[in-house]
Amino acid sequence: MTDSPTRGHVYLARLKRRHRAERRFQTYGILAIAIALSSLAAIFGAIGQAGHSAFRATVI
Repeated sequence: MTDSPTRGHVYLARLKRRHRAERRFQTYGILAIAIALSSLAAIFGAIGQAGHSAFRATVI
């Protein structure tokens, strides 16, 4: 009977640690997606800057 509060306390501590780990994992995932999207935008920007002259019309 005296072990019940102790087990509950251990269970809650473990659950709290698991929730923190899950939150950290989600934060890392969102950060990775943000880095990937910004890298993609930088690549498209570099392509656009390098190739903008190809979209000009030359008239003779």
